Amino acid sequence: MLQFERFKLTVKAHNPSTNETKAFGRDIVLGDGLNFIVGENTSGKTTIAKCFYYVLGMEELIEAKRGIDSLDKSVKDQFTATRDGMEELWYVRTAYVEAKMCNENDEHIIIKRYIKQNGSTSTNTIYVRRKIGEVEDAKEYFLHNAGDHTPPNGFYHMLAEFSGLDLLKYQGLGDEDVLMYMQTVFALSFVEQTRGWSDFFATIRGMNMYRPKQRLIEYALNVETNNELINRRKLQEKIKELDSEWQKILNEAKNVAMMNDLIFVDLGNLKEQKSQPEQLSFGNRDGNESVERYVNKLRSEIQSINSESQTTNESEKVALYKKLKQEFDELWEKYRDFIENYNSDKNKLASVLIQLDRLDDEIKKNQNLMQASNLITSNQIDYCPVCHQEMPVQTESVNIEAQKEDLKRNVKQLTMQKGFLESMRTRLQNSLEEKGIYSQYYEQLVDDKKLELNMAFEGMGDDASIPSRHSMYKQAEAQLKYSRLVKVLKKKSEWEESLKLLYEAYLKNQNQLNELTGNKKDTLNQKLLKMETEFSKLASKYGYSSNGRHLLGLLMEEKSGYCYFPIVLYGNDEMIPVRSMSSASDFVRCIWAYYTALLLAAERHPGFLLLDEPCQQSMSEDSLKALFKNCSQIKQKQVLLFCSSSPQTEESEKYNRQKSIDDMLREANLKEGEDFAIHHISGHSVDELSAM
Repeated sequence: MLQFERFKLTVKAHNPSTNETKAFGRDIVLGDGLNFIVGENTSGKTTIAKCFYYVLGMEELIEAKRGIDSLDKSVKDQFTATRDGMEELWYVRTAYVEAKMCNENDEHIIIKRYIKQNGSTSTNTIYVRRKIGEVEDAKEYFLHNAGDHTPPNGFYHMLAEFSGLDLLKYQGLGDEDVLMYMQTVFALSFVEQTRGWSDFFATIRGMNMYRPKQRLIEYALNVETNNELINRRKLQEKIKELDSEWQKILNEAKNVAMMNDLIFVDLGNLKEQKSQPEQLSFGNRDGNESVERYVNKLRSEIQSINSESQTTNESEKVALYKKLKQEFDELWEKYRDFIENYNSDKNKLASVLIQLDRLDDEIKKNQNLMQASNLITSNQIDYCPVCHQEMPVQTESVNIEAQKEDLKRNVKQLTMQKGFLESMRTRLQNSLEEKGIYSQYYEQLVDDKKLELNMAFEGMGDDASIPSRHSMYKQAEAQLKYSRLVKVLKKKSEWEESLKLLYEAYLKNQNQLNELTGNKKDTLNQKLLKMETEFSKLASKYGYSSNGRHLLGLLMEEKSGYCYFPIVLYGNDEMIPVRSMSSASDFVRCIWAYYTALLLAAERHPGFLLLDEPCQQSMSEDSLKALFKNCSQIKQKQVLLFCSSSPQTEESEKYNRQKSIDDMLREANLKEGEDFAIHHISGHSVDELSAM
């Protein structure tokens, strides 16, 4: 759990007309529970709210942009301030935000992040002071770089550890699991003004996660332990391996069928099997009969040919042998050339893979050096981010002088080389896969021709009566087919045994996975029902009136892309997303209810909720009072409401009267210092930042 104790924005600016340099800014002390930051619409509330995001490295939740791009120009470029009735233009030279924060263990840290430093931007480093006992630890961390979620210098790792938030992995969009990044987790805590009121988690950063909104709810409700996650993924990977092995066997059977002019009936994927397959089905393409019957037919045909009494002379036997020998030699020469090319491609692929590994190492080294160039600029560094040695280290062991632009060019060039080699790797892999099939075909041809040659050679040494040339060819052809199909039957038996074992292993792993999934659903349903009750209760308190005769609930169908989010229930079987069945103001009330229900019900949550301009859509005064009163009762966690001094309510539009936040708080019987803390922003625009 994380809470703000104090927030400070400092802007040091220069006035070229007077050659003055002054410090401007905001200093806000925050309390437990409910806090208001109140000002007129042009007072800069949203600018300050964005700085709350920025100081925690969560600015991507504003406009999906990193760094200062989402911040107002008044804190990064220029602003005007009024003096003696005259507006003066000030240029920002240095700007930074600081936040004093505490966790549930009553530990405190001060986070400082520069927006602009001595005229230049510096947004990938962040400074943290932490007091442990009587010793104060000061350290620089990096963010928005590879490794920002790992120790010792990853800021998000430090933030997760301090907040008591677990770093877990979930299913990604590709084959790999991906980390539940802190930028995703903190979507639980921020609702920004521009898009935040258009949907639940409207600005969430998915970070290549499959269905990030649903995974975030599961993470927040703590529906499975880390070990369960690991076991689930292990079982899923094992099932995937079994299916791959299943397909490998079927592909081999298809190739063998093709080379022997047989028909093969594909069984489909392992997951498609309703029961264990007893036999593989091969058939004769011409006779439309099973391979077993075809083999018996060939055996009878060979016996019939052997019983013929037609003879031929010795010269015909020698001529046949010479002809077959020439054919074998020609085939063997082609086979040797093919194998030589095949092995050459294998060697090329091995070389490409080695080069790709080396390029990956070089790219990683350059990226680490870029991180180091951000960090190794301070005496406060305890560990080198590249080699993790204690600082200081010998300067020759770490290239501190390496310039970022040079490193970026190196990475770009290495990445281009990697792309070329990856393209070559794909071509070689495809070529080798194709040649692997032809290799089997060639080997079959060589074996067949060798068998014919051996039969002709043995025939030359036989003085007994032998069949005619026509009978010899007929016998050889039948014998070859018979010999090849006997091998097919042997392989068929081996494949069937392997498929049987794969199917049994699949059932075992799938049953274990189903058991884990069932346990997860039971736990999830219990926690969702609790959250559903809280959500429905809060929505009613906040004045939700659309579909009043129907029930509000949460969708529990895991296969739906809208799973775990609010719905309107019609009868027993019709469930419609709440947005399409509610007025604009009622949908905002549902967002209030959903985020505050999560704040109360979640077991993994940053611990605070910041709502920028919750008084949207001309809400009624009663709804706003209900929101304020409910949030004031949340004592163990923190709610930050950035509100206009005089919200446009239903009553103000209808009766042409304006009521202030202070009036509403008094009418709700809420007392400053007891039920809430409030900070008023004076002035009429963000450019008029109060002097420090």
